[in-house]
Amino acid sequence: MAAVFYGCVPLNAVQLLWVNLLIVALVPLSLVTKPPADELMPRLLVKPGQPPKRYVKWKRLLVQVLYQIVAILLINFQGRSLLKSYNRGHAIKVKNTMIFNTFVVCQIIHELEARKKGILSKPKKWITSNYLFMGIVGIILISQFIVIEFLGKAFSAVALNQKEWQFSLTLGFTE
Repeated sequence: MAAVFYGCVPLNAVQLLWVNLLIVALVPLSLVTKPPADELMPRLLVKPGQPPKRYVKWKRLLVQVLYQIVAILLINFQGRSLLKSYNRGHAIKVKNTMIFNTFVVCQIIHELEARKKGILSKPKKWITSNYLFMGIVGIILISQFIVIEFLGKAFSAVALNQKEWQFSLTLGFTE
């Protein structure tokens, strides 16, 4: 949609390569650190002719995808109005960086959701149940910070201020 309205795509090839690296390499590594929770694994397989009982997972996935689309479109179409103090060129770079950052944080949330249910009901127990998994998630977040703040030229990103970080992280973690 951004390409249709603005003539350019907010994420470039290097940013998409970074996201794919996270999804293909680090997320599977973090998911195999411990077996998944029993409630995520179905006990009985669906017999032929029966409707699938996994509609709840599809519904959750659909809600996550729709939220991510809305969040990224919100930044894309309202981003310039949020960044009034910048000149037009820099505001577009900041907006695209916020889209990239929010997209990566949404992928981390997908990773957490795929790992185990009940994050919000017992977060301390959930976080301390697997330190290796949380360490990998921490490495991903720290790497994302380094990419945006220090490797911006290679990733066509600009450093974000505290308010912009807070906005993009809030959108990502709200999912």
